[in-house]
Amino acid sequence: MSTYTTNETWADSRQTYDMSVGKGHVEPQNIWDLAMDAGAMFNVEGIPLGYIDDTWGDGFTVPSTIKDVPLSMMHVRTDTNEVLAVHPGSYKVRTGGYYTVMDEIEKTFPNSCTKVSVLDKGRKLMTQHQIGESLDLPNGDKLLPTIIGIAALDSTWSTQLRSFGQVLSCTNMLSHTSKHLSVKATRNHDSMLADKMWILQSAMDQARTIARIARISADIEFTDEQFKTMVEELPDLATYKAKAEAPRWHKDGHSVPQHQKTINTWENRRDVLMFNWGKEKELKGGAHKWAAFNAVQGAEQHSISVGFGKRKNKDERRMIQLVDSPRRLETQAFRYLGLNEFASV
Repeated sequence: MSTYTTNETWADSRQTYDMSVGKGHVEPQNIWDLAMDAGAMFNVEGIPLGYIDDTWGDGFTVPSTIKDVPLSMMHVRTDTNEVLAVHPGSYKVRTGGYYTVMDEIEKTFPNSCTKVSVLDKGRKLMTQHQIGESLDLPNGDKLLPTIIGIAALDSTWSTQLRSFGQVLSCTNMLSHTSKHLSVKATRNHDSMLADKMWILQSAMDQARTIARIARISADIEFTDEQFKTMVEELPDLATYKAKAEAPRWHKDGHSVPQHQKTINTWENRRDVLMFNWGKEKELKGGAHKWAAFNAVQGAEQHSISVGFGKRKNKDERRMIQLVDSPRRLETQAFRYLGLNEFASV
């Protein structure tokens, strides 16, 4: 069997293997102290967009509708003067920033917050909340029922609450289903209160399902050779492998070596998956299907979805990708390993 080692393009992922939205575990507390520490307590001002026109001596002109509403407005942080977005003039300026969102989340889930993160210079917000007691996983590990709250002042995210299960040994954020509650920014966020029981039930049901899958799959052996085969057969990875190994045809008709970038795309993914497999076998107490799934899920969440190499703001990119990434490898591995069969056992 081949031996896989780290290479320079992704070696730094070893240092950040256990970093995600849940870096470290903080005891649940009031959202406001964490929000203050994270710099989430800022106001927003709307500034009409216009242009300088001296033709008629009017100076600065703001294009407006017939009702004198500016066509466009800059939404600006008042503490840093960072332009968060440019919206139509009719779009309501959220002058209090994220205050309303955080206030309603705190009312809905008081003293449950474990993390507040301001992302993309204030354009996005993510809060993390522990809901209920931890559940036991194999090898002495724990799973925390967790809710992630997200919002954005640049309209890239709708205000949502999403349920996850946080694995304490590696802080992977697992999600068996895609259930989440969306609340449009134009609606009254008090609607979250009415849905509190549904959200809690969804989070706990998901955590119990993940825990059940973990217990069953941890009893099913999965060898090194089986993992290597899976890495080569998952649809997305098989495509990368085929492209890397396919000849590249020169315009005069003869084949030439494949582009190194194409080869690296496959090899970087293969190598980080094999490396994570070794780590998960240690963390999860052996070579089994639960460790195999976590190896793929963790590699995608921590490394593949945010890019290889030494990039700036990797932790922030991981948090954003937790929302934006379709988690294709995680889904493919879940099906390949047959874990869906254990969801309703």
